Amino acid sequence: MTEPSSPAHLGIGRRETVVLAIAAVLTVAIRVLFPTVTPTVSADEGTWPLGVKLWTDTGQLTPNFFTTPFYHLTVGIPFALFGSTLFVARTVSAVLGLLNLYLTYRIAERLFGDRRTAIGAALLLGTCYPGVLVDRKAFIEPIQISWMLGLVLFYLSTGRRALLGVVGCTAGLLLTKANAVFMLPVLGLTSILDWRRSPLGDWRHLAALAGGVVVAAGGYGIAYLVDPQTFLAGWSQKLMLGATRGPDGPGSDVAAAVEPARRQALISLGRFRVNPYVWDAKLRQLTASEPFLLVGGALAAVKAWWSRPARVLMLWLAGGLLFFFLQGQLDNHLAVLYPMMAVGTAWVLFDGPKEVWRSAAAAMIFVLGAGRSTGNLVVSKEPTRPAIRWLTARATADEVVLAAPRVLMMLPSKPASMFSLGDDFVPSCSGVRAVGARWIVFDDREWMSYLRRAGVEVQSVVDSLAPCAAQVYQDRVVRILEVTNR
Repeated sequence: MTEPSSPAHLGIGRRETVVLAIAAVLTVAIRVLFPTVTPTVSADEGTWPLGVKLWTDTGQLTPNFFTTPFYHLTVGIPFALFGSTLFVARTVSAVLGLLNLYLTYRIAERLFGDRRTAIGAALLLGTCYPGVLVDRKAFIEPIQISWMLGLVLFYLSTGRRALLGVVGCTAGLLLTKANAVFMLPVLGLTSILDWRRSPLGDWRHLAALAGGVVVAAGGYGIAYLVDPQTFLAGWSQKLMLGATRGPDGPGSDVAAAVEPARRQALISLGRFRVNPYVWDAKLRQLTASEPFLLVGGALAAVKAWWSRPARVLMLWLAGGLLFFFLQGQLDNHLAVLYPMMAVGTAWVLFDGPKEVWRSAAAAMIFVLGAGRSTGNLVVSKEPTRPAIRWLTARATADEVVLAAPRVLMMLPSKPASMFSLGDDFVPSCSGVRAVGARWIVFDDREWMSYLRRAGVEVQSVVDSLAPCAAQVYQDRVVRILEVTNR
């Protein structure tokens, strides 16, 4: 690792400082303004926050709690302080997204000792549109990536405090979500390739990683003792071994993306599959999501072969792609690669003598990213918002609403999830009475989508509920029924 460059070496003048300040303000605005207005609410924004809402409001522990305990703690504390709403959940993501920009800056500075490259990496990541989307939504990924970037930063540092940071961040990462576990072998391999040639190449860094794994195992052991049955159900569900879903359930995009892949896979073991057809689709997804940073990251990975300090970037890209190919085809799974791609692109652009074309290329990528992010966020409208406003004006906080998780997180009423109805998700009068529902909300994004995939017509379900509920609202994407005979 190299030492940060001095301000004199940077050669940043007053005019350039003003430009960077404007770029930083624009980046922050893109990421934090109007959190509940845009973008549209994804199914996963019901899946994860609803489990936390049930825990903080009622004490109920869902299967997801036992596979992601630190996520529930991270979001649960703000929920307990400020209310269990989508606004709070998205604000947590936005704040941690800004923290991740700072951590990316520090990683680039630690790797290359050049604040110009570090600033470029943070700004390029800050306006990466798919990354902006992930950090503006109530996803688990912003929290997961904070632990991952903290782990990388501590691992690239030396000293006892850094090693303790490696232990803590490894445990935090594993207790938040296992999707970024690929970073452990990436960092371990970095030490092995650097063995005895740099401070990273010693047994202490590998021991710190192992210590973090042991701490995480202890955390999951405690979780098992709290509720063994729900713990085993959660992990069986996570590995797709046939467990019944919890009331928070998976997002509909998970079901849509994963089920066809499981049927087509040549080799399948739980969540992990070998399917060349799906790999081709994922490559197209990756190249479409952020082509400029992908090219820059790939060039940096090749360049890193001849640069020992940057070799972690090459392994990061390779490990992240491999792990992504072994998972369901979801855009938010790509988020673990965006920091590497931003750091790599900044390194490719700013390494070497300062040239006009390098600054111009960086400015072009930033402007295109900022324009794409701003434009897409401005035109993004949540289609269920009129129905949510209609129901919010009529439903009281004491009344129970039966709906998909993504809808429930937009309402102040008591939640009753469609996933509590069983695997067919078809409500009956007896089921509606059992959960004490006053309102039933069918939304096109999630609940209607599940019914259609099961071959069930929504109108037939509405007709079957006629003895106990009447339709009181309908638009292009939502139907609302009021229970009249409870």
